[in-house]
Amino acid sequence: MRKRVLIAESSEITVKAAKTVLRQNGFEIIAVSSGDKAFQALEHSKPHLIIANSSLPGKNKSRYIQGLQAEPALSAIPTILLADENKPGIPDKIKVNLPLDPND
Repeated sequence: MRKRVLIAESSEITVKAAKTVLRQNGFEIIAVSSGDKAFQALEHSKPHLIIANSSLPGKNKSRYIQGLQAEPALSAIPTILLADENKPGIPDKIKVNLPLDPND
């Protein structure tokens, strides 16, 4: 069984690059463009890894993290939360794995 990765990212260029690299390494990709769509995808399929942009449309960072932490099955999924250093108020760092602090 191939490992599944959920990519929640609104930038088509970023999604295309991530898909290319991950598929070349044998991963199955589920790509969505909003936080709301990410949670819809998680209802149907549990990925082995989530890669998400912290500034996705549809859910703000705090609601997205709290939503993942509220579900035991989701909080166990390793998550890489990408921060956009060009947006005010978002730290210039990458958060890896849960638990994440929605206030950070």
